[in-house]
Amino acid sequence: MSRAVLTPSLARGAGQQVLILAGGPDTAGLLTATQELAGYRIGLADTAAGALARLDAHRFDLLVVDITWPELPGVVRAGPP
Repeated sequence: MSRAVLTPSLARGAGQQVLILAGGPDTAGLLTATQELAGYRIGLADTAAGALARLDAHRFDLLVVDITWPELPGVVRAGPP
């Protein structure tokens, strides 16, 4: 039986940038590994303030937020006001 080899595929992510706001290193590591394998470039934040600072300084194509994050109670709204 052969094993599949996972390699990055830029056809999917095509270098798009994803900011991950994760509640812990395990979640951040898992999300980072899977998104990098899909060809995405990853930015990490471990606090809401850190994520907001990164978003002010850089344009990301996608923001992934841990919905159990204690600093962000309630619904987080995306898009302009």
